[in-house]
Formats: sequence, C-alpha cells, structure tokens
Amino acid sequence: MRWRHYHPADQCRRRLIVGVLQHDLSIEVAAKNYTLLTIGDGLVAQIPALVISTAAGIVVSRVSSDENIGQQLVGSYSSNRRSSC
Repeated sequence: MRWRHYHPADQCRRRLIVGVLQHDLSIEVAAKNYTLLTIGDGLVAQIPALVISTAAGIVVSRVSSDENIGQQLVGSYSSNRRSSC
C-alpha cells in the first residue's frame, strides 16, 4: 500500500471542513482554532531546542575555577559588567 502525500494546503482545507461539518463551527471559528493550534504546536516543538541550546551555551562559556556552576551563574548575573559592543 502506497501512502499518498498531500499538499499542506489540502490538509488545511480538510481540517477546516472537519471543524465546520463535524463540530458545527463557523468558518471563522474553525480557521481561528486551527491557526491557534498550529502556531501553538510549532512553539511547543521549539521549547526543547531552546532549553538544550541554552544549556550548551552555559556549559561552553563556563570558566574553569573552583566555584560550582551555580555560584558562577549567580556571580555572572549579579555583577554590573557592561559589554564593550
């Protein structure tokens, strides 16, 4: 059995039709719900990447010293250093 690949616009139309016909929503409400859910899903999918990249940045920029990473972070954020840029 071969899977048929649908164009994203076709999938969008199908989801709107399901919202209108099966859930008795108006076109405006179905489009609003679909848009909010799609954008929310995209944002939620990016959260793990943000956490991993932030952790990697902290580990890479960590200075070798006798302080643990918690002490270094507190010292880094509590100092009043200004960037030269």
